[in-house]
Amino acid sequence: MLNLNTKIMMKDKLDKAIIVNSIETFNAIEYFENFRMEELKQDDQFYIKHMIKYIKYLEFKISIKNKALGL
Repeated sequence: MLNLNTKIMMKDKLDKAIIVNSIETFNAIEYFENFRMEELKQDDQFYIKHMIKYIKYLEFKISIKNKALGL
């Protein structure tokens, strides 16, 4: 599950354009996992599932970084 309490600080030097609303991201993932995935072609499913895994991995890394920074 995604960490909806993600904190991103300015010192992280991230481009503001890539910072997205975590709730919207979570809703999009839920939409694909629960409704659309079965309607897609098998190769599309493969790539979307791997993008979702990568997003969850990035959320995990952010969570670890926030814990290390005491946020």
